[in-house]
Amino acid sequence: MTEPPAPPSDPASSAQLSRDQALDLLLPCGLRLRIARDATLPVAAVILAIESGAEDDPPELPGLVHALAFHALQGNYVLRPGEGVETVHGGGGVATMAVGLGQIRYESVLPVSRLAEVLTIESMRLRASRTTASAWKTSLAWATSDPPRASLLRPEALAAVHRQPALAHNDRAVTDPLRALNEGAVASLMRAKLDYARATLVVVAPTPPQEVLALIEPLFADLPPAPRRLPARPLAAASAPRLTPEIAEVGPQRAPLLAWPIPPAPAASLRAHAICRALARQRRVDPEDRRLKISCAIDPDPRRGAMLVQAVGVDDPVAAVALRLERLRGADAPLLNAQLAAAADDRRFERRTPLGLARQLAAAIEPDPAAAPATTLDALTATGELEASAAAFPGGLEIGEAVVLVRPAAPNKTRDPDARPAGGKPIPGAAP
Repeated sequence: MTEPPAPPSDPASSAQLSRDQALDLLLPCGLRLRIARDATLPVAAVILAIESGAEDDPPELPGLVHALAFHALQGNYVLRPGEGVETVHGGGGVATMAVGLGQIRYESVLPVSRLAEVLTIESMRLRASRTTASAWKTSLAWATSDPPRASLLRPEALAAVHRQPALAHNDRAVTDPLRALNEGAVASLMRAKLDYARATLVVVAPTPPQEVLALIEPLFADLPPAPRRLPARPLAAASAPRLTPEIAEVGPQRAPLLAWPIPPAPAASLRAHAICRALARQRRVDPEDRRLKISCAIDPDPRRGAMLVQAVGVDDPVAAVALRLERLRGADAPLLNAQLAAAADDRRFERRTPLGLARQLAAAIEPDPAAAPATTLDALTATGELEASAAAFPGGLEIGEAVVLVRPAAPNKTRDPDARPAGGKPIPGAAP
């Protein structure tokens, strides 16, 4: 008796997904999984990305999320303190942690032979942590020694650009209220801020994705079902880049600094990079002042990025930048489209390493539940969307509305003892 023919395989569920495809799915516990294959080296990259950051600090507890991120390294009823880092380093890999304005990432690059061990660690990291007073004291000591988060903007400027007052505090502070938290409070805050239902586990390995999925699913099977629980983040509406009359008197700018918030989506980040590249390559045309110099930089936080433009050498820098943007809508549109294509190529080039690809997948936004599930890397990272929109300028350059940052008219010379000493960094190439 002959057996019936096998049904056609679904490319998204095939064990042999092509190099440009990935799995993107939700587990019953609310954890999002993104799994891709990179068979160039016997190396795997694993990222546990949690949608929690400095923006989620309670007003009375600045620096909380930063400290909790370190506390998750303290182990629990299964993991001993530092076991995750020791496992990766002991196998010849590298483990790092990054705490941003809206996302925490635990990153590992390791030999694929240690993948199962690291996946087990990530499945335990956010479970009941060690909440003893001594463990919390150690976490605060680690948080104190952590260097300031790299940013081109001071906290008060970040708050103005993103129109989000919760960003205006020192997110690296270790204050007396943090030190005074008791064991029960720390445990409660850990459950509220670091949870698998607001996390994404990204795995890039030479192993077929379905085999990686078979390793992961049993590790989370004992967690109770939970809906996806992402923080509500007020975001500046995406639009074609334009100037608004909003002025923010923050920071030590020597010249007005134009800042656009970048929505937390891969396409928006690529568009912002393309605009910067195009502005840097525009030629001066009459009647522009010969003294005009324009510099542009990206503040690259994956959830609260910003595009910064500064014009010097002219009396009205805001008008000068506005004219350059108008040229990108008209005569210089071919230059802009070329930079959009170059930005997409750069994004694909970054995907040539397991960690580069894993970081892109960790930065990808939550998909629309009503849309068809994305399986290609170009779809997940919006690279193809960027190229498709290159021909239509307004759609190809959607970022937030600008805020003009200027020096306060009457600077306050009193020094905040909890403030970071260094402050923001100048835009590379900007004239003093």
